[in-house]
Amino acid sequence: MPGIFAALTSAIYIPTMGKHNFPADYFTITAEGGSYGQQASAQLASLLCTLVLSLATGAFSGFIASRDIFSPVHALFRDDDHFYDMIHKYPKSYLEGTDEHYNEIKSSLDQMKSFFLQQITGNS
Repeated sequence: MPGIFAALTSAIYIPTMGKHNFPADYFTITAEGGSYGQQASAQLASLLCTLVLSLATGAFSGFIASRDIFSPVHALFRDDDHFYDMIHKYPKSYLEGTDEHYNEIKSSLDQMKSFFLQQITGNS
């Protein structure tokens, strides 16, 4: 927004520069015999080009980012997901399409639990 405001302000102010004894060769276009009005037109044309390019590349980037490959994970972090006995708290639809398949690995988790309990009680 500041750039757009600056470009519009300069396009309005530039044509008045000749009245304020501003150096005629300050801009390349006026040094080559052009007018301040032509310089203002060049400012507006460059603003238009910038806006068109930024909108086009933004739309393209948004299109790319909206593809399935860039989809966010189902849940970034749920602390109780790391405890298999809490899985009953969630509705089944909440866990569909995720990597939390606790029913498939519950026996492995039970084995790990019993192993660690044996280690703790055996080393006491």
